[in-house]
Amino acid sequence: MKKNLIFRLTFIIAMIIFLINCKSDSIENTLKVAKNCKVLKSVNEIQNPNNSYKQIETIDYQYDIQGNLIKRLLVIDRATKAEAQEIQKFTYNSNGFLIEKSIKTINAQPGVAIVQTSWLEKYTYANDRLATAEISYTNRKGITSVENIKYLYDSGDVLTARESRKDDGTMITSTFDSKGLLIDYVEKSSTGIVAKPYTIQNGLVLKIKEKFGYSSFIYDENRQNTKSETYTDGKLNSYSTIEYNNALRAEITLPKFKGFPIIKNEMGEDGVVDKFQYFAHTAGDGKMQQGNESTYINQKNTCGLVTKIDLTNKVLPYSWSPNNIVPGYTTKSTQVFTYSN
Repeated sequence: MKKNLIFRLTFIIAMIIFLINCKSDSIENTLKVAKNCKVLKSVNEIQNPNNSYKQIETIDYQYDIQGNLIKRLLVIDRATKAEAQEIQKFTYNSNGFLIEKSIKTINAQPGVAIVQTSWLEKYTYANDRLATAEISYTNRKGITSVENIKYLYDSGDVLTARESRKDDGTMITSTFDSKGLLIDYVEKSSTGIVAKPYTIQNGLVLKIKEKFGYSSFIYDENRQNTKSETYTDGKLNSYSTIEYNNALRAEITLPKFKGFPIIKNEMGEDGVVDKFQYFAHTAGDGKMQQGNESTYINQKNTCGLVTKIDLTNKVLPYSWSPNNIVPGYTTKSTQVFTYSN
């Protein structure tokens, strides 16, 4: 009797801890609890402005018996015709290390020949750490470009730098701290010209210098980008704002690749969006006009993973001149996610 009571108390305590962790805003805690949960499918139905048809975007995820992602298939179906596809395939060696990732896009429109692009990534390892990556991209014209990347580590196997060399001789060196945060970014052209276009703080890019101006970025406490601005000749010409939901993205359930270093995204972490707005100078009168507003209604499960997104996207009326007003329109979509377990 006493053993049964202890067992029941232990079980209840374990369930309380599980639910607390599931409802936590911490991605790390959620993944520890739901480590066997994987996204299996995403179906997004988009209604176009004149309601003539629905566009359906379906993503299927496939895994091997070890839980590794082996295929991601995106199919875009318009008016019952699969007009576009993106096929991602992942290949692993006998030790479970990713050695190849391929992406092929197919775009077949009625009466138009199939157009394809392809992307191939090849990886090598040393001491069970990612050592090199070779990335080749072939565009619609059949022209291929290649990028070679080298990963550098300290004596404690912590990533210190990533060196990227492109076809044109450009070398990009990204330097990281022990937490995978970007601390320096240097571009060196084939002619030896050195540039540092990024202003970096706490591993996040706050500003990017461009040819005729710059872009600036603001982030929240979760490292998510909440505002972006573009400036030309010192004047603000457009900006966008983003509000986030505390639900977790389906993609965080995808397995991590063995041997890959931890690198934080220097442009901010992805999140589930509640609202997006875009403003710009379009009439040339110096006044900002709102061009877009997207509102999301999100649903999530008990572990905080997003299960459904209802999106209303409004392209608002705007003017190129006082007498030239372009009418707006609205599209709506519903995206549903399916998970294992």
